[in-house]
Amino acid sequence: MNYRFENGKHAQLTIDLEVAAAKSEIWKLLATTEGITQWFPELRADNLPEASKLTFKTESVQEEMTLLEYVEGAILSFKWGSGRVSLMLKELESTKTLIHFKVQLPYDFTGLSKDLAGWMMQLERLRTIAEKRAFTFDKDTFRKYIEEIETSLGERVI
Repeated sequence: MNYRFENGKHAQLTIDLEVAAAKSEIWKLLATTEGITQWFPELRADNLPEASKLTFKTESVQEEMTLLEYVEGAILSFKWGSGRVSLMLKELESTKTLIHFKVQLPYDFTGLSKDLAGWMMQLERLRTIAEKRAFTFDKDTFRKYIEEIETSLGERVI
């Protein structure tokens, strides 16, 4: 996984992830509830693009996230709290796809470092699901990502 953090008006995490799966298969994992819940169980993507939203739902929280951009088979972008998440797909080969992921969040976003690290873990989970492999959540890797993010963002993290 190639990733980088950027400081600017917002905290930004960009990830380029090569996945050994067809672009159409990855799109199903991004743009349908059946697919997205396999790698991000709290997200729902019912009836896109007509519904114009995704839903984040836990036992205690339900939040609708406005669909910002939808290009069938290629781009999915939506609000994420007070920020934005974008996923773009590019076919590299018939069974290899590049996922270009970007999340932009304000520095005062609650749990900023954990949220960004969570996205890193979720994308790795997406890759393993797409490649039909088992995913194991590694707490040490999650903590390492949080530390890298906090170091990168410095005192801008609240």
